[in-house]
Amino acid sequence: MRVNKDYVRYAECPVCGLHNTVIIKEDAQLGQFTCWNCGSLIAWSVEDEGKEGQDENTG
Repeated sequence: MRVNKDYVRYAECPVCGLHNTVIIKEDAQLGQFTCWNCGSLIAWSVEDEGKEGQDENTG
């Protein structure tokens, strides 16, 4: 039996500021989805998420 290992991703909409939550497949490296509030396209990547964490630590 294969265990589904999808991940929850969070992204703030650059247009309206809403914090969006989306489920992403286990092996996905890049993706895009639309804001739940205003419909703007939001793109994300695993690399960008790593950089955000580093920026907070070097602050």
